[in-house]
Amino acid sequence: MSQSKHTKRALLASVLSMVVCCVMLLGSTFAWFTDSVTNNHNQIIIGNLDVDLLYSKTMQDGSWASVEGKTDLFSSTLWEPGHTEVVYFKIQNAGTLALDYELAMTGVDTIIGKSVISDEEGSPKDIALSHFLKYGIVNNVEQPYADGEAGREAAISAILDTATSLDTAYQSTPAQLLPSETSDVLALVIFMPQDAGNEANSLDGTPAPQVSVGVTLRAKQSVSESDAFDNTYDENAPWNPVRTEEELRKAIQIGGNILLMNDITLSEELYLRNVPALVLDGNGFSITAADHFSMNLEGQYQLVKIETSSPVTLQNISLKHIALANTGGRTYHTLDVYGSPHVTLCNVTLDRNVASATGGAAMVLNQSCVTVKDNFTVVAGGSAWGGVNIDRSTLDILDATVAFTGENLPFAWTEHNGTISYPADKFIKIETSDSEYALVPAP
Repeated sequence: MSQSKHTKRALLASVLSMVVCCVMLLGSTFAWFTDSVTNNHNQIIIGNLDVDLLYSKTMQDGSWASVEGKTDLFSSTLWEPGHTEVVYFKIQNAGTLALDYELAMTGVDTIIGKSVISDEEGSPKDIALSHFLKYGIVNNVEQPYADGEAGREAAISAILDTATSLDTAYQSTPAQLLPSETSDVLALVIFMPQDAGNEANSLDGTPAPQVSVGVTLRAKQSVSESDAFDNTYDENAPWNPVRTEEELRKAIQIGGNILLMNDITLSEELYLRNVPALVLDGNGFSITAADHFSMNLEGQYQLVKIETSSPVTLQNISLKHIALANTGGRTYHTLDVYGSPHVTLCNVTLDRNVASATGGAAMVLNQSCVTVKDNFTVVAGGSAWGGVNIDRSTLDILDATVAFTGENLPFAWTEHNGTISYPADKFIKIETSDSEYALVPAP
């Protein structure tokens, strides 16, 4: 009996030992080696793009100041033949990133005066002061020009071969500045030639002609800093991304490549007059008239007007007029091109579906040449004369896909020897919402 109890106890102990071993085995099966390493001190720091334009009248130490907000770059003295002024500039990279910069200047007449000289009809001739003032840029200036007649003659002589009237915009070639670098000094010389005659002499009792001189510096990321692959990631950075009407108006006076970052609503006509060469890329966005859009000086509601000898390209953009209250039946033009020989439209929509106006067209050309590429969409609803009025101009359509909604209006008509040029095998007729219209002159 005692032997049997002993045997049972031994068997039970063996079973318990096996259970314990199995549990330990299972526990070891689900156990993991663990360890940890923590790094909390990595920093990502954004670079700073900051550029400043400094000016001086003397180039003396302590005389340099930022042009931002300044209105005294030139004296308030009344100008006359022989009057000359010089302003010195230098560009400073005040940021932590390398940058490319361009300097632009333009003159815009703010008051058109009346001359003591009359035209053939006996009326006083207009004085656009910008036409009579000459200017030029002198690079790498080491010493200021001397006072008196000698300095005046030296300044004029330095730009005489390249001087142009102030109604012609200036744009420098791009240049690079590394962080904390400052450019060489350049001099802006403006003068009224001594041979300016009475055509520039303001008629007594009439408003004196005035011109506003704009000096603009713009900068963008430069190909310098590297990421994990190379240093070319920013080589296609746009010169001038714009987001507001104010930024857009400043940008077109500078020229170059302009990129819309969102839709723009205009309070008044966007006038590209005597601007430098530019490309306005809508980036798929639109320019539209605001509800309170103002009438221009000609008594019209033109959304965009181009009047410049420089090449201008509008691309990937929609220009759209809207119905305005209390217009008095004024004329609407969505795009007016006047005296501009080098205008290109690429992927452009012109929408002039406005019933409240008495006339106008989606586009009016006068003494100009416009080339159309890729896609061209014209909407000429409401009270429009038609799509495109070609007056003393040429509309050159190059392999373009044209869409036209005209409500029984002609897509295009010519006046005063205007012409339409298009590839006959690519562009015969225009599909509209209700029929097809051949490209023929207006009766």
